Amino acid sequence: MQALSFFPIQKFRFTIRAWQPIALPHFAGYQIHGILGDYLMPAQCRAALGNKEQPCKTCPRRPACGFAYLYKPDARHIPDGGTKEEYPRPYIIDPSPVPAGGIGRNELYEFDITLIGRAVHFISEIIAAFLAAGQSGVFGIKGKSAEFDLVSVDVEQAGKHYAIFRNGRMDWLTYQPVNASPVKPAPKSSIAAISLLTPWRIKEKGNLVEIHLLFSLITKSLVTRICDLYLAYICDQEYLLELAQPVRKDECPFGKKIKGCPSASECEDLKQKAQDVILVDQQTNLIAPHHEPFDLDKWKKMGGLVGGVTYRGDMQPFMSILQLGTHVHAGKLAMQGYGKYSMEC
Repeated sequence: MQALSFFPIQKFRFTIRAWQPIALPHFAGYQIHGILGDYLMPAQCRAALGNKEQPCKTCPRRPACGFAYLYKPDARHIPDGGTKEEYPRPYIIDPSPVPAGGIGRNELYEFDITLIGRAVHFISEIIAAFLAAGQSGVFGIKGKSAEFDLVSVDVEQAGKHYAIFRNGRMDWLTYQPVNASPVKPAPKSSIAAISLLTPWRIKEKGNLVEIHLLFSLITKSLVTRICDLYLAYICDQEYLLELAQPVRKDECPFGKKIKGCPSASECEDLKQKAQDVILVDQQTNLIAPHHEPFDLDKWKKMGGLVGGVTYRGDMQPFMSILQLGTHVHAGKLAMQGYGKYSMEC
């Protein structure tokens, strides 16, 4: 079995209609993520959280619970056990940019949710969560609530969208997962231009990278994230046996065995040609006045790098990981839509 030759994902497009004006920041991934978590959690679990308990760890419903599977993933999701206490969450929220002033009354707003591997089985619970949220009217910030309707949910297949929910009804269209892993050999390239479309939160030695985005940090973040997602939500027994085999140190500097993973020497030799990465103050509040000073502490909490960066060198060993990363994003808070990028070679 060739590791990572099949990486199934499924992208769903949600469309809502606001019944009252909804105040949202330009990038609404944080708010959508919070609403989904609130309404996926069963009511009895919310009551338990009020007593500062951790109901997911001991709950007998855990194996069949959408909230536990999507929001509290751990080694119990992995066949034959695992060693990590927590794994990446198997979804990515990709919100459309919110216009200045928020979403107006009766206006439509779209956002995408990509589900990875077995997480696709919980799409009906995700739809139910947004139906409940719309009736309660909590889709906003600064203490203002607004009701909304879930107009439709479409599934993306071969570049086209097909409705699985419309007019308050589910239509269980048969669909096949999309293979996000490149199926063709990576083309030879000596340059890669990466555009950071949403804030990137990459850490080095526990600290958030503020300016210099080294290529080795990108590959390390992507390899670790992709490996963990594959192991937790996609892999089968054959892959586990392959992963358990001894790994030579010169095969992969990050302790993972993945086809296409560059060696340490290649990673070090790849030189950065140019860099044009800028800082943004990506907060959950609306746009601050221009005279307000930049708050680095707030940026470290919710911000990240945006802009672009270009690298030169033998890019072919890295292409499969970089291409797959455009689907699953990079760095911290990827499930909220952070770490999105496009690439030109």
